[in-house]
Amino acid sequence: MQLSNDFTIAASADEVWPVLTDLSRVVPCFPGASLDSVDGQAFTGRMTIKLGPMRLSYKGDGKIAPDEGARTIIMEAGGGEVRGGGSAEATITAALTPVADDRVRVRVTTDLDLSGKPAQFGRGIMVDVASRLLDAFATNLERELESVPSLTETPAPAASTEPLDLGAAGLLPLVKRAVPVLVGMLALGLVVRCLVRRARG
Repeated sequence: MQLSNDFTIAASADEVWPVLTDLSRVVPCFPGASLDSVDGQAFTGRMTIKLGPMRLSYKGDGKIAPDEGARTIIMEAGGGEVRGGGSAEATITAALTPVADDRVRVRVTTDLDLSGKPAQFGRGIMVDVASRLLDAFATNLERELESVPSLTETPAPAASTEPLDLGAAGLLPLVKRAVPVLVGMLALGLVVRCLVRRARG
């Protein structure tokens, strides 16, 4: 499954690039993500996602390959569920494009392969989930960029490492899909009831 998202950061490409290539700074910007270890451009870590009552926790490893000339970063990561037999493999490409002197667009393309519980959700739900995660990531990244204090500025609050509850994104499409099915079942029940009444009459 391939997903594409983009967001704009209120900072220059020169300011954003060092943060995106610093694993200790960029990984905590993802809600629910944390690092266990960093060795050069390789890392191990964990990520937790909440989908309403469902809580998915993954543990795995990965590596990044930054290309400063092209302002592109490729991350390969994979892991398994801490509880359960599911797994996730992803290749994520992030490309920076300046849109003004003080703004940069980050285009993220993800090739995602899931197994286990999340695989039951369709593409529409996964797009909603990815969009909300990246919105939260963009907000946290801006806070991280603002967190370096100067003589006249107050440091911004640190990004929360709590998992983002994506229940609204995950459950609403399921409800929308379930409504036509329920209406169809109700209509079928009414037809059957009418036929039974006619047969008895």
